[in-house]
Amino acid sequence: MPIPEIAIGAIVAACIAGFLSFLGLVAAKEHKTSEFRQAWIDAAREDVALLIGACHAILDEYRVRDADLSTAWQSLRTDLLTANVAWARLRMRLNPQEAESQLVIKLIGEIETRLNEMPDQDDDSAMAELRQFVFGHTALLADAAGAIFKTEWKRVKRGEPIFRISKWVALVGGLTVASGLGVRLMILG
Repeated sequence: MPIPEIAIGAIVAACIAGFLSFLGLVAAKEHKTSEFRQAWIDAAREDVALLIGACHAILDEYRVRDADLSTAWQSLRTDLLTANVAWARLRMRLNPQEAESQLVIKLIGEIETRLNEMPDQDDDSAMAELRQFVFGHTALLADAAGAIFKTEWKRVKRGEPIFRISKWVALVGGLTVASGLGVRLMILG
Protein backbone atom coordinates (compact mmCIF):
# COMPACT_ATOMS: atom_id res chain seq x y z
CA MET A 1 0.00 0.00 0.00
CA PRO A 2 1.53 3.31 -1.06
CA ILE A 3 2.15 6.06 1.48
CA PRO A 4 -0.29 8.93 1.07
CA GLU A 5 1.19 12.13 -0.25
CA ILE A 6 0.03 14.06 2.76
CA ALA A 7 2.04 11.71 5.00
CA ILE A 8 5.12 12.17 2.83
CA GLY A 9 4.66 15.95 3.08
CA ALA A 10 4.32 15.77 6.87
CA ILE A 11 7.42 13.57 7.17
CA VAL A 12 9.46 15.89 4.95
CA ALA A 13 8.22 18.95 6.89
CA ALA A 14 9.12 17.29 10.22
CA CYS A 15 12.59 16.40 8.92
CA ILE A 16 13.16 19.94 7.68
CA ALA A 17 11.94 21.42 10.99
CA GLY A 18 14.20 19.07 12.96
CA PHE A 19 17.16 19.88 10.76
CA LEU A 20 16.55 23.63 11.05
CA SER A 21 16.25 23.31 14.84
CA PHE A 22 19.58 21.49 14.91
CA LEU A 23 21.18 24.20 12.79
CA GLY A 24 19.74 26.87 15.08
CA LEU A 25 21.27 25.13 18.09
CA VAL A 26 24.66 24.84 16.39
CA ALA A 27 24.56 28.46 15.29
CA ALA A 28 23.64 29.69 18.79
CA LYS A 29 26.40 27.66 20.43
CA GLU A 30 29.02 28.70 17.92
CA HIS A 31 27.94 32.33 18.17
CA LYS A 32 28.46 32.17 21.94
CA THR A 33 31.89 30.61 21.44
CA SER A 34 32.79 33.46 19.09
CA GLU A 35 31.60 35.97 21.69
CA PHE A 36 33.86 34.32 24.28
CA ARG A 37 36.80 34.47 21.84
CA GLN A 38 36.18 38.16 21.23
CA ALA A 39 36.01 38.82 24.98
CA TRP A 40 39.30 36.93 25.38
CA ILE A 41 40.92 39.05 22.66
CA ASP A 42 39.69 42.27 24.28
CA ALA A 43 40.85 41.25 27.77
CA ALA A 44 44.26 40.04 26.56
CA ARG A 45 44.73 43.23 24.52
CA GLU A 46 43.96 45.28 27.64
CA ASP A 47 46.49 43.25 29.66
CA VAL A 48 49.22 43.79 27.06
CA ALA A 49 48.53 47.53 27.09
CA LEU A 50 48.56 47.62 30.91
CA LEU A 51 51.80 45.66 31.01
CA ILE A 52 53.56 47.87 28.50
CA GLY A 53 52.31 51.03 30.19
CA ALA A 54 53.37 49.80 33.63
CA CYS A 55 56.84 48.81 32.37
CA HIS A 56 57.39 52.24 30.87
CA ALA A 57 56.09 53.94 34.02
CA ILE A 58 58.40 51.82 36.21
CA LEU A 59 61.38 52.97 34.18
CA ASP A 60 60.31 56.60 34.33
CA GLU A 61 59.62 56.52 38.06
CA TYR A 62 62.81 54.64 38.82
CA ARG A 63 64.87 57.12 36.87
CA VAL A 64 63.59 60.08 38.85
CA ARG A 65 63.04 58.39 42.20
CA ASP A 66 64.10 59.76 45.51
CA ALA A 67 67.02 58.16 47.30
CA ASP A 68 64.69 57.27 50.19
CA LEU A 69 63.62 53.65 49.58
CA SER A 70 60.19 54.06 51.20
CA THR A 71 59.40 56.95 48.86
CA ALA A 72 60.68 54.96 45.89
CA TRP A 73 58.55 51.97 46.86
CA GLN A 74 55.43 54.14 47.19
CA SER A 75 55.92 55.65 43.74
CA LEU A 76 56.70 52.32 42.07
CA ARG A 77 54.27 50.11 43.99
CA THR A 78 51.18 50.70 41.84
CA ASP A 79 53.00 50.17 38.55
CA LEU A 80 54.82 47.09 39.85
CA LEU A 81 51.52 45.63 41.03
CA THR A 82 49.87 46.46 37.69
CA ALA A 83 52.75 44.82 35.79
CA ASN A 84 52.66 41.72 37.99
CA VAL A 85 48.90 41.29 37.59
CA ALA A 86 49.08 41.81 33.82
CA TRP A 87 51.98 39.32 33.55
CA ALA A 88 50.03 36.74 35.50
CA ARG A 89 46.79 37.21 33.56
CA LEU A 90 48.57 37.03 30.21
CA ARG A 91 50.42 33.88 31.18
CA MET A 92 47.13 32.26 32.20
CA ARG A 93 45.36 33.36 29.00
CA LEU A 94 48.02 32.10 26.61
CA ASN A 95 48.49 28.55 25.42
CA PRO A 96 52.13 27.59 26.06
CA GLN A 97 51.83 24.88 23.37
CA GLU A 98 51.37 27.44 20.56
CA ALA A 99 54.45 29.05 19.01
CA GLU A 100 52.95 32.56 18.93
CA SER A 101 52.06 32.31 22.63
CA GLN A 102 55.49 30.93 23.47
CA LEU A 103 57.07 34.04 21.98
CA VAL A 104 54.85 36.35 24.06
CA ILE A 105 55.56 34.36 27.23
CA LYS A 106 59.30 34.47 26.48
CA LEU A 107 59.23 38.25 25.93
CA ILE A 108 57.26 38.79 29.14
CA GLY A 109 59.80 36.70 31.05
CA GLU A 110 62.74 38.61 29.60
CA ILE A 111 61.19 41.98 30.43
CA GLU A 112 60.32 40.83 33.94
CA THR A 113 63.85 39.54 34.54
CA ARG A 114 65.47 42.76 33.33
CA LEU A 115 63.17 44.94 35.42
CA ASN A 116 63.99 42.85 38.49
CA GLU A 117 67.69 43.58 37.90
CA MET A 118 67.39 47.37 38.01
CA PRO A 119 70.82 49.00 37.83
CA ASP A 120 71.88 51.77 40.14
CA GLN A 121 69.99 54.85 39.01
CA ASP A 122 73.26 56.82 38.91
CA ASP A 123 74.67 54.45 36.27
CA ASP A 124 73.51 56.36 33.20
CA SER A 125 74.79 53.86 30.63
CA ALA A 126 73.15 50.91 32.41
CA MET A 127 69.88 52.83 32.71
CA ALA A 128 70.03 53.79 29.03
CA GLU A 129 70.65 50.15 28.10
CA LEU A 130 67.74 49.01 30.30
CA ARG A 131 65.41 51.60 28.78
CA GLN A 132 66.42 50.55 25.27
CA PHE A 133 65.92 46.89 26.16
CA VAL A 134 62.50 47.42 27.74
CA PHE A 135 61.23 49.75 25.01
CA GLY A 136 62.46 47.34 22.32
CA HIS A 137 61.00 44.28 24.02
CA THR A 138 57.66 45.93 24.75
CA ALA A 139 57.43 46.85 21.05
CA LEU A 140 58.18 43.22 20.16
CA LEU A 141 55.60 42.13 22.75
CA ALA A 142 52.96 44.37 21.18
CA ASP A 143 53.73 42.93 17.72
CA ALA A 144 53.74 39.31 18.93
CA ALA A 145 50.50 39.76 20.85
CA GLY A 146 49.01 41.51 17.82
CA ALA A 147 49.76 38.42 15.72
CA ILE A 148 47.85 36.27 18.22
CA PHE A 149 44.93 38.69 18.24
CA LYS A 150 44.85 38.75 14.44
CA THR A 151 44.77 34.95 14.27
CA GLU A 152 41.96 34.80 16.85
CA TRP A 153 40.02 37.57 15.13
CA LYS A 154 40.18 35.68 11.82
CA ARG A 155 38.84 32.63 13.65
CA VAL A 156 35.98 34.72 15.08
CA LYS A 157 35.13 36.18 11.65
CA ARG A 158 35.27 32.79 9.96
CA GLY A 159 33.23 31.07 12.65
CA GLU A 160 33.92 27.88 14.50
CA PRO A 161 34.63 24.76 12.39
CA ILE A 162 31.38 23.00 13.32
CA PHE A 163 29.44 26.12 12.30
CA ARG A 164 31.17 26.28 8.91
CA ILE A 165 30.50 22.58 8.35
CA SER A 166 26.86 22.97 9.41
CA LYS A 167 26.35 25.80 6.93
CA TRP A 168 27.53 23.58 4.07
CA VAL A 169 25.50 20.62 5.29
CA ALA A 170 22.44 22.88 5.49
CA LEU A 171 23.02 24.14 1.97
CA VAL A 172 23.48 20.64 0.56
CA GLY A 173 20.54 19.31 2.59
CA GLY A 174 18.30 22.17 1.52
CA LEU A 175 19.22 21.72 -2.15
CA THR A 176 18.66 17.97 -1.88
CA VAL A 177 15.20 18.42 -0.32
CA ALA A 178 14.28 21.09 -2.86
CA SER A 179 15.46 18.87 -5.72
CA GLY A 180 13.54 15.91 -4.34
CA LEU A 181 10.38 17.97 -4.00
CA GLY A 182 10.88 19.37 -7.49
CA VAL A 183 11.27 15.90 -8.96
CA ARG A 184 8.27 14.66 -6.99
CA LEU A 185 6.13 17.54 -8.26
CA MET A 186 7.26 16.93 -11.85
CA ILE A 187 6.31 13.26 -11.58
CA LEU A 188 2.91 14.09 -10.07
CA GLY A 189 2.28 17.06 -12.36
